[in-house]
Amino acid sequence: MIVEWFIAALLSLVTWFIDLLPSWSLPSWITGTGDGTIRGGADWAASNVGSLSNWIPLGTLSLVAAVVLVCIPIAIGIKVTRMVLSAFTGGGGGAG
Repeated sequence: MIVEWFIAALLSLVTWFIDLLPSWSLPSWITGTGDGTIRGGADWAASNVGSLSNWIPLGTLSLVAAVVLVCIPIAIGIKVTRMVLSAFTGGGGGAG
C-alpha cells in the first residue's frame, strides 16, 4: 500500500507538471500530405527507390537482409550457450 501511494504521488506530480506546460499541436510540415512535408518526402523517396529495382534486385536484397537478421540472434544464442556450458565443463569448450 505504501508503494502504491508513492506511485500515485509521483503520477500526480508528473500530471501537475504536464498541466503547467502550454498546449500545442504538431506543425503542418509534420502532419501535412503535400510537397514540403515529411509524408510528401517519404512518398517521393518510395517512388524513386522503387525505380531502382531495374538495376538492383531489391527483392533479393530484402531476402538476404531478413536471413541475416534471423541468423544473428541464433548465432548469439549458440555463443551464449557455449559460454555457459564451458563454465560447467572447466573451460574446455573454447568459447572465448
